[in-house]
Amino acid sequence: MPITSLPTPPSRTDAANFNARADAFLGALPTFATEANALATEVNGYVVSASSSAATAVNAPGTSATSTTSLAIGTGSKSLTVQTGKSFVIGQWVTITSTASPANWMHGQITAYTSGTGALVVNVGLTGGGGTVAAWTIGLSAPSQSSSALLSTNIYSDPSWLSSLAASKLDGTVAIASGGTGASDAATARTNLDIPSRSGVGASGTWGISINGNAANANTATTATVAGTANALNPSGGYQTGSLGIGAAASGVTGEIRATGDITAYFASDARLKENVRPIDGALSAVLAIGGKVFDWRDAHVAARGGEDGFFVRKTDFGVIAQDVERAFPLAVCTRPNGHLAVDYAKLTTLAFQAIVELKAELDAMRGSLDASGAVGE
Repeated sequence: MPITSLPTPPSRTDAANFNARADAFLGALPTFATEANALATEVNGYVVSASSSAATAVNAPGTSATSTTSLAIGTGSKSLTVQTGKSFVIGQWVTITSTASPANWMHGQITAYTSGTGALVVNVGLTGGGGTVAAWTIGLSAPSQSSSALLSTNIYSDPSWLSSLAASKLDGTVAIASGGTGASDAATARTNLDIPSRSGVGASGTWGISINGNAANANTATTATVAGTANALNPSGGYQTGSLGIGAAASGVTGEIRATGDITAYFASDARLKENVRPIDGALSAVLAIGGKVFDWRDAHVAARGGEDGFFVRKTDFGVIAQDVERAFPLAVCTRPNGHLAVDYAKLTTLAFQAIVELKAELDAMRGSLDASGAVGE
């Protein structure tokens, strides 16, 4: 509310205007007093409203309060009086902090609160600082950790639980069944976990691999050298497999090789490697006894080799009969582990070569006889 300014007051130094100024000043005083009283009333109203608002803010239900209860910092049950009408709930976690020195605090869980009286009981589990404090600020906080948790202390640089661990707990071993290696060093761990060691850098270099027992019929596979591709094998090594497919899937029949292209091979045949060399006797008779046959494979045999494919396996086929070869020229026949006879077709051609030689000799002899007969007739 505005207040009207008072006129210039009278002064003994201005005797000529003293009476006029005195009359004017005294005449303005009642109005001034009225306006000043009204202003005072308005200001007092503001004070009352501010006080009421402050009290409402402090006492409003919420998550903070203050207390003047004198308490010594420590764990256990702590009772103090706070504002009434708060919305504290049993089970909530609160921190009771010294208003003057926040380094002094207590942390715990509310076990009781009476809204009408402001009586608050907190079960304190963690503390900071020390001493007795009579001015507190109370606020909700996060739950505390257990005494064995990493953050259960206010000193994180060197938690006592960590520094107190015995060396045996840090240097011990964990059994493989429990998710460990059962070893305290890398070499023993690899042995326990059956992990092969390696040399070289990363995935390059030579990796030593030792396979013992029945691993795809390979009793030993000593070294596989990674040279360009992971499929490159050490040419000085020896390898064994059940069946092999080159340009085609392996048949799965033990000992069988299937190739969609030509198989180029040269067999040792140098005369310096041989002795007691002699012609095959009766080659022509053997060839005549063996002959050539067209036949159908039995269904069980066709099925065992994966069925007809028109390339490697055909129902109707041609060749020789192993029993015929065995009777006429047994060197070209062998018996497989399953008891079936097999023919060495590659070397069997040698029999045909010698049969041609014998046939040529017979023809030459016949020509000689004919020529001799003609000469006598003349």
